[in-house]
Amino acid sequence: MDYLEYKGYKGSVEYGAEDDCFFGKVQGLSKECILYEGETLAELRADFEAGVDSYLEYLSIENKSSYDLSMDDLQAGHINTYQSTDDMLSKLGIKN
Repeated sequence: MDYLEYKGYKGSVEYGAEDDCFFGKVQGLSKECILYEGETLAELRADFEAGVDSYLEYLSIENKSSYDLSMDDLQAGHINTYQSTDDMLSKLGIKN
């Protein structure tokens, strides 16, 4: 599996051997970062789809497109953001 695809969004599929888990990031977003993880490919796909759905729901509620988001939206906690993959793994409780 090279990537995941859902509702027009593509996401990477990576594996962390040390932590024995899969993780990834939705591709093609310039202002946002949607990350997901799972111990199995099924869990990874479910978390990816939930992340996309949550993102789309937020855009719908705020009546915005993905191009309208600002740093204020991100800092307000509407979307989970991470400084790096290490930061993501740390906040998800995964040893790196």
